[in-house]
Amino acid sequence: MVSLIEEVQNNCVSDNISIVDMLRKSLILARRLKIEEFEKWIKLELDGYNDISELPKYRTIEGLLKAETAYGVKILQMPRSDLQDILQKRPYLNPISKIEELYNNHKSNTLELIYPLETIEMIQKGLNCESRPFLSVEPSELKNILDTVKNTVLEWTLRLQDDGIMGENFSFTENEKNIANQNRNIYNLIIIQQINIKLNKDEIFEKLFEIKKIIKDSSLLNEKKEEYTKDIQSVELELQNNPIPDVDKIKNVFSNILIGATGSLLAEGLKPLIYMICFSLGINIGF
Repeated sequence: MVSLIEEVQNNCVSDNISIVDMLRKSLILARRLKIEEFEKWIKLELDGYNDISELPKYRTIEGLLKAETAYGVKILQMPRSDLQDILQKRPYLNPISKIEELYNNHKSNTLELIYPLETIEMIQKGLNCESRPFLSVEPSELKNILDTVKNTVLEWTLRLQDDGIMGENFSFTENEKNIANQNRNIYNLIIIQQINIKLNKDEIFEKLFEIKKIIKDSSLLNEKKEEYTKDIQSVELELQNNPIPDVDKIKNVFSNILIGATGSLLAEGLKPLIYMICFSLGINIGF
């Protein structure tokens, strides 16, 4: 019998399986293995994004601003180039089922995406015209979204498989669950790197708490544990007290901890967590 991991992988490489069905099976994986960031991302893809700040870059569709005129469909040019650029990029928040449906049902070389009413009125006023504007996009823009989702799930399941996690008979052994728990942050890091999803403030504090716990449970000398714990606490205070935190200060804290732990299991455990936090804060930190 094909394992759950293998079934999801087969779904990823098949053009005959709905991406929604594939994501539902992936949700079972993420939930049962308690891989939180993947579960969150899968649910957002299935349900749609309510907050544009959570929207991954791959969900921005680019096209051409056009309108139906008495002389046929024409490309429109706004007076300001920056406004033109904004209007020709469309954040797509809808559930992935809508994207898949739109892509599967397209019958021409381009698709027409309708602007909100207030945007239509703004365009008409700016160009002093009554023609109905729309965003003309190639179907490949939608396929890029679908392919990115499939490739991300495939990459994730291949890593699970490499670690010996299979999910035979749609269930996981205690050993598989233990492996998933040990590598949870590495699996979550895949979603951060692949999709560029950022943690919110509460999630950052959860990761900082986890870092302190890893330090506490490590084999470091007590004085080093106290030093690193105080450093992490200083990051917490910086984030709590300053709407615009000092990113250089935070970067220095994390860099010093990683340098001090170089070559140890502690460093390997901290790297995914620190990367997630730094990425979410816009801090470029190299390992």
